[in-house]
Amino acid sequence: MQPITRCSKLSSIITRNKSTDKIACLTPTGSYNPDMKEPDDLVTFRTHVYLIVQQVPPGRVTTYGQVAAMIPPPAGVEPPRYARIRARWVGRAMHNAPNETPWHRVINSQGRISLPAGSRSAAIQRIRLEAENITFDRNGAVDFNRFGWEGPSSLWAEEHGLLSARPLSNTKPIQLPLLPPDEQS
Repeated sequence: MQPITRCSKLSSIITRNKSTDKIACLTPTGSYNPDMKEPDDLVTFRTHVYLIVQQVPPGRVTTYGQVAAMIPPPAGVEPPRYARIRARWVGRAMHNAPNETPWHRVINSQGRISLPAGSRSAAIQRIRLEAENITFDRNGAVDFNRFGWEGPSSLWAEEHGLLSARPLSNTKPIQLPLLPPDEQS
């Protein structure tokens, strides 16, 4: 395998195996990480991601994982491996989303914005969500019970070759305390 480029936002190196023409990723220590590989049919995967995200109505949020769980595993990717990497693949797709995609409505499973805190992009995402009357708690998390998207209808998902969404309501975002215990309510 011969290095062809560095993975964006990662310190890994993407390589291409000349005999199989498959792309893989080496970690900084040089060990092979098959989970870093993008889907073979990247265009179809990203098309599904953008189609799903365009269904999220104003005033609602979804997660990378919820979007990913609606997309069946690509050919040649075992379901357990796909389950480990699919949310990251959606994150990468969202990084390259077309302008008409409401990318700001996709947050992480903790109910938070995943972009670097203090970055211009994170500020824009928060401003856009607040403009849709989505509120954040004092730890910067969105309440999925109030603002979580239930997903499209099962019929819509089936018509588009997708799986039914798992609802975000009645699930609490994973809470990572940012405040000292004596200041949390």
